[in-house]
Amino acid sequence: MSNQYIPRDKGAEAYELLCGKCMGFRKLCGARICPLVTNARKVLGINPISDKTEFFGASPPATFVGTYGYPKVFVGPLLPPAEIGDTSLYDDETQWVDQTIDELITLRLSLLRGKEALPVNSAAEPPSKLETIQELSLSIKSVDTEIKFSKSPRQITFTSRAPPSGPSGLIEKMKLAENPYVEKPVERVFGDTDLKAGEGIVDLADDKIPHRQIVRMLSVGMLGVGENRKMVPTQWSITAVDDILSKDVMKRVKTYPWINDFYVFSHTALGNHVAALLIPGEFNFEALEVWPRGGTFNIMQDYEFFQGRKKYAFTIAGAYYATRLPILNYLDKIRRQATIIIMMEIDESWVPLGVWRFREILKQAIENGPAIFTDKKDALDFLRPKMMVPLEAHLAKSVIYNTWSTQTRLDQFFD
Repeated sequence: MSNQYIPRDKGAEAYELLCGKCMGFRKLCGARICPLVTNARKVLGINPISDKTEFFGASPPATFVGTYGYPKVFVGPLLPPAEIGDTSLYDDETQWVDQTIDELITLRLSLLRGKEALPVNSAAEPPSKLETIQELSLSIKSVDTEIKFSKSPRQITFTSRAPPSGPSGLIEKMKLAENPYVEKPVERVFGDTDLKAGEGIVDLADDKIPHRQIVRMLSVGMLGVGENRKMVPTQWSITAVDDILSKDVMKRVKTYPWINDFYVFSHTALGNHVAALLIPGEFNFEALEVWPRGGTFNIMQDYEFFQGRKKYAFTIAGAYYATRLPILNYLDKIRRQATIIIMMEIDESWVPLGVWRFREILKQAIENGPAIFTDKKDALDFLRPKMMVPLEAHLAKSVIYNTWSTQTRLDQFFD
């Protein structure tokens, strides 16, 4: 990728356009660490919290498995340095949509991250530290945790797909100061070493286990056939869970009758706007994402027709799967199918927060309820003033919309 690097002195507009394509994780400029992430650290004044090495706090519970060095990765818990009691807010993205960016960053960067380097396949027979981390991951409630770092924690974790976390360091010792609270479905799926990971994920979701806990269990290697259990980096496990659950719901949605009208959902939060346009027709799905920078923008997209995708959505990546799941859940609830176009827009206040934000903003838009129109023009007129980038630019880019617009439909013969 280094041949695509565009220094700022070669033209700010070109650089801004490249950033709009990269979104902070594709490394299109050739820099090892995203300059936007580096700048976010400076702006937010991120510094080590102290020279201490021993901490006691209530883990939300939360864990993180990194990608660096795969198949040997860093795994460990997250915990606030002093908080006791219910700290679930620190790791519960369902409660974050109404936060400001500053509030959310402050909350997440106060979490300490412990790290232990282990091969991913060590989850099959976990060593003592990983066993403690897995025990923590079983809990539905905060767990008082003691941790001793080999050195005072320093490095900050910023990724584009997972929520950020605060100073990290290698674990010397850790133990849980209380017993985790484990729900029966979690205990059952974890204990079933003959159950495939995908089946376990669906079972947990059917039993209303929170999305974040399912991701956590997959990530630290607690799902799947016993001898094949492996840790999955957190960024990958988030998308894997979204994809697996989407495909399960999709099978039902494709059997339902079409919606009869045009549905529009829209919500803005955390410097992001998410809109969904549902069109009468068979299930087709498209996600468009744009980050205007310096007056320029590049709309990116991935899509699938009724037959489904066979390849990973490399362009939109995790945001594709994060938005596909909630809209499919909505269609499953109303027992209808539709042609779906998701439009995600990011304003210039963006800092790396993770793809969860698109899932939760769309869920909030769905909770707000749809605006329903019998006429396409009325639906588009309603949506147009809500967009950061002209709606016509989104529609011009949309493969699904243009395919739908040029198809001859049965109802046209009766106009």
